Amino acid sequence: MSGPVRASVLREVDDLRGESLVALDGRALVRRLEALPSVQSVTYDRAFPHTLQLVVQPERPVAVIEQQPGSAVVSVRGRVISRVVGNTPALPRIRELAPGDLAPGAFVADPAIRTVLTALGEAPKHMLLPIHRGRFVDGELTFVLAGEGDARPLLKLGEPTDVRTKLRAAALVLRTLNSEELALLAYLDVSLPDRVVTSSNPQVSG
Repeated sequence: MSGPVRASVLREVDDLRGESLVALDGRALVRRLEALPSVQSVTYDRAFPHTLQLVVQPERPVAVIEQQPGSAVVSVRGRVISRVVGNTPALPRIRELAPGDLAPGAFVADPAIRTVLTALGEAPKHMLLPIHRGRFVDGELTFVLAGEGDARPLLKLGEPTDVRTKLRAAALVLRTLNSEELALLAYLDVSLPDRVVTSSNPQVSG
């Protein structure tokens, strides 16, 4: 659990200090804590006579949704964790064109965006070229990778099925490419993970 999540939970339970564990309304406490935008779920245990033990599962941030007039960090479940203030976190971006509720604690309603978030949740922790942006249009899931310099090669996944397998195939192929091939990479098609297709951009020069 990160420092900010821990801090928000401790603030929420501060008024319980000194209260009797016997009188504790556990269900109400869980509802209060799970209402925090950064908390997914909570379980508790009364360790008599004086200790309340909490097990907190934080929301997992996977993307930044960009929307006018601001952006927000969103979890894999589609829950808005926080507004972006200052520097944008190093997370994949998703552009939301239609107005939507990005208030902390709200859930993203757009099914296309939720499809992208679910797919991002399947991505390997370390990819040679990180995912820069994602979109789901006309039944096709596509990621834009952060390539060398200003390069933005496409990662085409096709239908949003077997996403974990497809992303693992992409990660494996990327590891086989040398620096020159990575710099020239235009797209990587893993819609059929057993028949990966790559294409280079012949106009790019070192």
